[in-house]
Amino acid sequence: MLLDVIGQRAQAAENALVVGVIGAQLESVALGNRKCKLERIDGIEAQIAAEQRRVGIDRLGFDPVDIQALHDELGELMLGGSLCGGGWRIHLQATCDPLWGGKKAAQCIIRAAAHTARHCADSVSQLFVPSVIPERSASLPPLRVGYARDSVADLLAQADVLAVIGFDSTASGIDDPRYLRVGLDVIGDSVVEVWRGDGTILHGRDGLVRWSTDGDYGYFAVEVEEAERGIEAAAEQAYGALTGVVRASATPHVLRLWNYFDAINLGDGDDERYRRFCVGRARAMGDTWQDRYPAATAIGRRDGVRVLQVYALAARRPGVAVENPRQVNAWRYPREYGPTPPTFARGMTTPAGQLLISGTAAVVGAKSRHVDDVAAQLEETLTNISSLIGTASVSVTTAPGAGSLLKVYVRDPADAAMIATRLRGTLRELDGLLILNGDICRRELLVEIDGLHI
Repeated sequence: MLLDVIGQRAQAAENALVVGVIGAQLESVALGNRKCKLERIDGIEAQIAAEQRRVGIDRLGFDPVDIQALHDELGELMLGGSLCGGGWRIHLQATCDPLWGGKKAAQCIIRAAAHTARHCADSVSQLFVPSVIPERSASLPPLRVGYARDSVADLLAQADVLAVIGFDSTASGIDDPRYLRVGLDVIGDSVVEVWRGDGTILHGRDGLVRWSTDGDYGYFAVEVEEAERGIEAAAEQAYGALTGVVRASATPHVLRLWNYFDAINLGDGDDERYRRFCVGRARAMGDTWQDRYPAATAIGRRDGVRVLQVYALAARRPGVAVENPRQVNAWRYPREYGPTPPTFARGMTTPAGQLLISGTAAVVGAKSRHVDDVAAQLEETLTNISSLIGTASVSVTTAPGAGSLLKVYVRDPADAAMIATRLRGTLRELDGLLILNGDICRRELLVEIDGLHI
């Protein structure tokens, strides 16, 4: 967590004003499940109050829970005013690495730095806590994503691999938290999706959730059996587990989610499995991402295996959700599309400036277009993607090109050849194209595309 706070101006008229540095040990009790639980903050409130009274600074009134909530909501919070009239900047850094294993102490450091502080008696160098873990850069490097034909085992042996997503007949039975096999058939050459990080990759398990991280980005995956409970209960359980682990991690900001489960269109009206999934997902989310949802995809498998698969990309810093002006925000869909609208954004711009494109289909406003015409649906889908890219303003072009990856889900495998020819003929500079046989969330939709654009 990284939060910059501009200190309040002193209310007393003292000429000398000292900003104290408070160091507190926060015990992270994570021996069994590697979860970070802040058990104790010894004397922080008393020390802060005493220091505020001494120097005559109004009470800020934040506790660590408040700060986390503000950080999650705004990313960076600036409060007006300055200390000493010289632009003092209070910098709050909580270093807490719950996923890095073992019993790990955390430090909550308040430090001050001055541009001009003529009236302050203490030097800036005295205001820093010694032996503090150096803070990371505010910016993040781009996440490197690609499609590869290498074996899963060979890829997982590479030091920079954050995650490998396999499909259809790719290797099964590999016990590595970074690997997930999704039960969708690849149409064309069999490849896997590979995420690569920078620096040391750490990985492990926390209850149902498998995770890996390089400190900037995090991969999280969960699989929940429906059993007799159904997809709604499975979604609630999966998202409850996933949300808890992600929020406690060093990468608490969810950028992107993928959801795969069997028979997505089975059931009529509000009993359709996709609609029940949306209900369970929303219930588990609660107010976690109220009106600022991550990008997402939900696709139906046809393998007959009633297991919900969810995986997520999260980051150390928040992204910016992007909506498409041609489409109603999914989370504002009218009641006719289900008791609970889908909770996702049309896209997400990462802290590195990459655009994560949600599952996109031939929907204009809130209505599906071009029923039974896959070619027209494809063109409408590409128009929607161009509109999203233009809205995000991440590149000079609104068409996916060099550095971009697309993943296409097609309901009828017989349509795949036409779709591939159209995309490869028009988007010649694509870095990668993967076509999968899967069912889209609405029965009348025949094709859906998601991807990464830079």
